[in-house]
Amino acid sequence: MVSKFHEANRPKSEVAPVSVVSTAVPIIRGADEGESRWFYGGDDFPCLQIVWPDRAGRFPWEADFDAQFEGNQPDLTEQGWVNEITD
Repeated sequence: MVSKFHEANRPKSEVAPVSVVSTAVPIIRGADEGESRWFYGGDDFPCLQIVWPDRAGRFPWEADFDAQFEGNQPDLTEQGWVNEITD
């Protein structure tokens, strides 16, 4: 399986000093979405998950991702990162 985010075309981040990936995720009820409900006037609004790499620049779905960081960021996608972010 090949990542859509090869080293040469990894997205540059304006929110972190490293490359990050954002992906659409379903709204998680009970999470801190009160401000979004207020802003959008209800429950119909987009949610994104920002996924960051380990210290070597590998993302959780990539080979050799540092196991020390597994579990630090939950996979909030409906079909799993491998299915949603990779080819």
